[in-house]
Amino acid sequence: MKTIYRRLCVLGMLTPVLSVNAQMELDKANFKYTKEDILTKTQHYRLELEAAQIGYQGRHVSVGSGIRLLAYHLVGDFSLEGGFVQRWMARIPYQQHKIGFTQFENMKPFTGREFNLAMSYSIYKSYENKSELISVKHENTHRIADLPVRIYKVIDIKVGMLYYDLPGQIVFENTANFNRPVIHFMQNTRAITLGISKKKLQHDVFSTDLYGIVKQSAFGELFVDFLYGLGESFPDVLYRANYASANDPEPSFYNPISANTMQTIRNGMKYNPFGGLLGYRSGGMRHGFGATVMFGFRPGYISQQDIGFLDNLTGSFTMAYHFPIRKK
Repeated sequence: MKTIYRRLCVLGMLTPVLSVNAQMELDKANFKYTKEDILTKTQHYRLELEAAQIGYQGRHVSVGSGIRLLAYHLVGDFSLEGGFVQRWMARIPYQQHKIGFTQFENMKPFTGREFNLAMSYSIYKSYENKSELISVKHENTHRIADLPVRIYKVIDIKVGMLYYDLPGQIVFENTANFNRPVIHFMQNTRAITLGISKKKLQHDVFSTDLYGIVKQSAFGELFVDFLYGLGESFPDVLYRANYASANDPEPSFYNPISANTMQTIRNGMKYNPFGGLLGYRSGGMRHGFGATVMFGFRPGYISQQDIGFLDNLTGSFTMAYHFPIRKK
């Protein structure tokens, strides 16, 4: 009897509805449905309005917003993507009393911006038809239905360019016996990106006799990018932060340093050209909210101490509204 019941479900004549509980037991209620829409190709355009990004860069916590454009499988298996983020506010969540030199005559936190442009190519593409548990609602009752869906899986490789403002508080080698060998300045990172990503795309619409129109849509991307910096970015001018006393948390005045002191500081710094990003992006194949979580290590100067790499760690959480346009 169970075998006959399952075959009817596969044919679309019957679908089991599961009650939402720990056992996920079959409910006796069934409903009829027809397939109204399905994702038939992966080619589409996507606009993501990043309403809010909370980030961490070089010991700075920031809030920003941006935009991302994706032309997926624009020509064959080739895709283009680009993104821009402007940071509007930032703060440094600890005292400044260790800062010895600054890029400007103040200790204000840096904001900055991000920009990336990349081209990708799909090295693997397939789809599978399977059953998936989908939430449905009838009056005030929520249930889980087992419905047939189509899921596309794609693996892409990409190459691109990255511009990233990386604020930092870098500790240099204390070769000149400076009391506070720390610089507060902005590193303008320019890097080549080489990456790989795995994407999941899905869009199914059902017309049912009991639950009305039921939609299931998903877009997910797990990505890893490798970064190679294209050169050092060091300020043309630095200012010494002068404190009234050793315990004073804020400098009392600033004065520009000499060329010899500038060269001594620069000689005591080390540049790391390598970095990487790991992240996951979620959304849908129809308009709606999505999110991106990303962690990374950026190319740039690193502090001359045991945990110096922490200066170049970055992370962000972004909420965005997606506008995908499918090519049918």
